[in-house]
Amino acid sequence: MTALPLLFGMMAVAALAAQPRILARMALRGAIRKNFRGDMIPVAGGILILAYALPALVAVELQVHTAAPYLMALVAMGLLGAIDDKWGDRSVGGLRGHVMALLRDHRLTTGLAKAVGGLLACIAIARFALHLSASRALVAGCAIALSANAHNLLDVRPGRAGAVFLVASLVPAAALFARLGPEAALPIAVLWLGAGSVYRQDRAGKLMLGDAGSNLLGAALGLVVVQAVGSAVGEAIILTALVLFHLLTERVSLSALIDRFALLRTADRWTGVR
Repeated sequence: MTALPLLFGMMAVAALAAQPRILARMALRGAIRKNFRGDMIPVAGGILILAYALPALVAVELQVHTAAPYLMALVAMGLLGAIDDKWGDRSVGGLRGHVMALLRDHRLTTGLAKAVGGLLACIAIARFALHLSASRALVAGCAIALSANAHNLLDVRPGRAGAVFLVASLVPAAALFARLGPEAALPIAVLWLGAGSVYRQDRAGKLMLGDAGSNLLGAALGLVVVQAVGSAVGEAIILTALVLFHLLTERVSLSALIDRFALLRTADRWTGVR
């Protein structure tokens, strides 16, 4: 336990040092996409988070055995997101769009495959890694999956998804720390370092988290919130709030909604360039 902070620091330095080379390889292999300004930038910045977080979480799991749910979520959501980043059809948007592509055109999009695969993975994590009952695992797993997708919806402007993760995870992480001790909060601390390692470039509009990054951070946020509430009622409230959020964003552009309210608009501009 005492050696973990030093190990994390060394890994963070190594991850930061490796970033330019990884980003250059992404560009050479075509892993770039136009951002909202029309600039071509690397898209799968989440791979950089994975490169740091996976070995760090393995170290936490070997030392204090609290990282297994996060390891499972990062591998599942990160890889599914990376597949969608690489081969996804950008002409289809939103969960409803992917479902309609299947029903109307008989075409299974990578986005729908990611949504279904991610949902099943999150339910399995809640059942077998968090050891919840079958009924609670269904609710908690849906909440974790919708949290992952909510971050995907946020990742349309620089820094927005990363900032929401970093801020929104503070209270549940503190609750876990107070109730179960520092070991319980270590996995989310690892993700803070991972998200922080790319946040400067993300908020400057020089890098996209992509589906790989936004989905894994959203799943991690969902996990820490589910662990912090620790009750069936709390998990149901979280799921209800996320369902309402998704219903809202199916009807209204999230960026347009933010721009309608001065407070939200000001806070949003703190997160990155606009």
